[in-house]
Amino acid sequence: MLQYNIHLRTVNDFRNYANMIVRFNIAGFVRVRKEEINMYDILEIMSQGPVDSMILNLTKYTPAQIPELEHYMEEANFFNDLNTEDVSNIA
Repeated sequence: MLQYNIHLRTVNDFRNYANMIVRFNIAGFVRVRKEEINMYDILEIMSQGPVDSMILNLTKYTPAQIPELEHYMEEANFFNDLNTEDVSNIA
């Protein structure tokens, strides 16, 4: 499983997130405010309001696509700056 600490604060962030989950062959869930939500349930994620920090947990993915996926998330400015912090207690 891969974990990423990301944020979705603006309408454009949510648009880029929707494009990402359609573009890449991935599956998993997000942890937002101690609640686990299917990563494809965009309406439920949006109902949380602007999300300053959520953990994207990828349970199914194509390893060859990960560099492109990470580049996409970086270009979309999704990443929170955590350096090497433990993400297990965030969100």
